[in-house]
Amino acid sequence: MDPDSFVPDFASLGGWAYFFIALVLFSSTPLPIFSTEVIVFLAGSMADPLVVGIVAGIATAIGELTTYVIGFGGERLISRKHKEGDVYKRATEFFERWGFWAVIVFALTPLPMDLIGLIAGGLKYDIKKFFGGALIGKIPRNIIIAYAGAGIIGFFF
Repeated sequence: MDPDSFVPDFASLGGWAYFFIALVLFSSTPLPIFSTEVIVFLAGSMADPLVVGIVAGIATAIGELTTYVIGFGGERLISRKHKEGDVYKRATEFFERWGFWAVIVFALTPLPMDLIGLIAGGLKYDIKKFFGGALIGKIPRNIIIAYAGAGIIGFFF
């Protein structure tokens, strides 16, 4: 049996495969999985990086809705001790001040998007604005990662 037969050929998978791979990986809220960036990086080197980036960006923005929903429904489960903690207070104050822009910044950078999702949900922030901000940040981020994969891997191979 050929060991390479277990490695997916991203070029043959098509856009829907990228979408579902990214959606599943980015929806695993409690455990940050940084391998998703590696997958987008590698997929960008094997297929059109623009398509990979856009599809992964949409899927990751949808995946971020899981933390929003957890925050929306679980806000009352957060203990008073945690609500009075410095990190939660600072993040909440930051979000209340910057809202939509905070979502974009956290989605565009490696900052902990899960924290903003939980806070946005807990504060009952408009889900359409949250999702829109996540899209605005996640699509360019994933396009950059996919093009980096295409450029760097293409340079060496």
